[in-house]
Amino acid sequence: MGFIYYERGRMAIAHASYEEAVTVKIGPFISSTDGKTVLSSLTQEVILAGTKICVNEGTKKALSTGAVVSSDGDGWYNVTIPAVDLIPQGTLLIRTVLAGALQVYRIFEISQIKLDDGP
Repeated sequence: MGFIYYERGRMAIAHASYEEAVTVKIGPFISSTDGKTVLSSLTQEVILAGTKICVNEGTKKALSTGAVVSSDGDGWYNVTIPAVDLIPQGTLLIRTVLAGALQVYRIFEISQIKLDDGP
């Protein structure tokens, strides 16, 4: 048994088992000063400090130790969410609020699937 992440209104973005971390894209990060300048040199520490997750509309919390961020260019960043922060089913909100940037959020619906090893 595993689970599938899909963003509302989009195709599946990731498949994983319950024990695996999942990497998702967040962004684009845009300057709140002019609303158009792309922020492409943010550090992992800055993004993680401003990122909170919310599971099934519950309390917001910081990502657990082990989360990793890498730049993907043009203000987009790959965020690896540790398995301990993942849920088997429901809604996962990832929201990042940084000083000097417009807020960024992604909402994922998580559903259980049966993983088949083939015929």
